[in-house]
Amino acid sequence: MANDDRFWTPPQVAKLLGVGVGKITAFIDRGELTAVNTSLQERPRWKIEPAALRRFLDSRSNVATKATAPKQAKRTPLPKPSREYV
Repeated sequence: MANDDRFWTPPQVAKLLGVGVGKITAFIDRGELTAVNTSLQERPRWKIEPAALRRFLDSRSNVATKATAPKQAKRTPLPKPSREYV
C-alpha cells in the first residue's frame, strides 16, 4: 500500500493484518471499524481511512497505559478458618 492512498479497501486492510476479508467486513458491520460506503447500489463498497484503522487497532491493543488502565479494587483479606472441628 502506498502511503499517499487516502482510503484503503477491506481486502487491503485484511492483507495488512493477515486476516480474511470477512473478518474486516464483520468489524465494519458491528461498528468496531469505521468505514465509508462509496456505493449507491445495494452492495456496499467500503473505504477505510488510515486514521480509522489506527483507532481500531489502538482500541483492540492489549497494552494498557496508566490513563486507560482500570483501577483495581482494594482487596479484603479472607478470614482465617477456625481451628475448631466438629
